Amino acid sequence: MTLEDLLDDSADTGEGPRGDLQVVARVAAVLRLFSPTQPTIGLSEASSGLGLQKSTAHRYLTSLENHGFLRRVEGARFALGPLLDQLGALTVSRWQVMEAAAPIMRELAATTRQTVVLSVWGGMGPVVVRVTEDDSQIVHISVRVGSTLPYDSAQGTMFLAHLTDRRVSENLAATLSPERLAALRENLAAVREAGISIDEHVVAGVRALAVPVFDRDGRITAVMAVVGTSNSVPADPEGGVAQGLIAAGRLLERRLQGGDGAHDPE
Repeated sequence: MTLEDLLDDSADTGEGPRGDLQVVARVAAVLRLFSPTQPTIGLSEASSGLGLQKSTAHRYLTSLENHGFLRRVEGARFALGPLLDQLGALTVSRWQVMEAAAPIMRELAATTRQTVVLSVWGGMGPVVVRVTEDDSQIVHISVRVGSTLPYDSAQGTMFLAHLTDRRVSENLAATLSPERLAALRENLAAVREAGISIDEHVVAGVRALAVPVFDRDGRITAVMAVVGTSNSVPADPEGGVAQGLIAAGRLLERRLQGGDGAHDPE
């Protein structure tokens, strides 16, 4: 079913503002049902909020899910989908952190000979906003810009170790199994203490190391990660790759905060 298929007489609840396409107005109405205090919606909430019968509301929700605007969680509930995360990544690409990170990521990729990934928090998890690959390698790990990473990835764990937003807890409970949620929460304190997150369970044979990037107010603004094979990226937090990543993260912080790193040579 396409979005246009939803524009039938039985679903029509009246004319929108002059010049509006009805399907656009309907999609906007569905998306406005989400808020910081309501990160997921069910069929009853959608039906009530849109003023539609449940059968019609269900068609909207499933069609928007098919097109990536929504994703299904907890079986019968819906959250904002990957397409919106990708569009959000295009917006945040203009952020200062993106420009400041570019030369640092190039240097780190060349030094470690691995893929370097920058993520920002997208509400439903870390969203990849910049990727720098080491072109000297015949084979390297590729990560797609705009993709949303799992909560329990190295990047997700680092964000969660420093985020206190109540929405995060709600989204976690709606997304992860009780077992994975319990394991993740046990790991957060250790990650905060170490200042680096190490993970290799998201994709078999691939290891990621991640460090936080804080703004001048001490809030986490991004996470930088090195991603490679388990053989090429040591899990040792005292190893060369990890220490290079930590140094790069601190340099990015200084540049964002207007400190000593602001005019470091590229």
